[in-house]
Amino acid sequence: MKQKFNELLDKPWTTRGYLKFAGIVYVICMISVGAWYLKCYWDEVKDWFKGKFNKEETKDYSYKIVPNKNAEGNLEFVVDGETHYLSDETNLAEGFVVEKTEKSLKLMPKGGLTDILKALYPDSEISDCTGKGYPDMFTLVLTSYDGKSNVNLHFGLSISVSGVTLDKAVIEL
Repeated sequence: MKQKFNELLDKPWTTRGYLKFAGIVYVICMISVGAWYLKCYWDEVKDWFKGKFNKEETKDYSYKIVPNKNAEGNLEFVVDGETHYLSDETNLAEGFVVEKTEKSLKLMPKGGLTDILKALYPDSEISDCTGKGYPDMFTLVLTSYDGKSNVNLHFGLSISVSGVTLDKAVIEL
């Protein structure tokens, strides 16, 4: 390798050799200028990238709780003697305790289905809805800060167990 390099130095320079050398010097100069520019303006470049690609930054979002309208979703209930349908409701958030933070949203129902409906119609008499309902009865609609993106999360209410009765014949071996 050293011998080839020495041979190149001993040969007279050609126009092609000068052009190659000038190209290499130009590239080295441009790299040096770019490094100098980056050093001088590093804070501005860093802030630009941080603004564009910062994954830790969170934007605001909005939410709405609505009925999950599916084949089973026409649950009927009575308010002050008038028949209503769950699928006609537009926002059920009053029936839930909602804790919204910058990075999380916690929903807790204010009781069973009857209690949720009583929260929606506070000064009215609501028919008892115990035993009514269906899986994934509600939909939480999360909307991005700019309104361009929605996420729908379906959920239902868990049923509290008041007791379990087992037949002696079933549990005997």
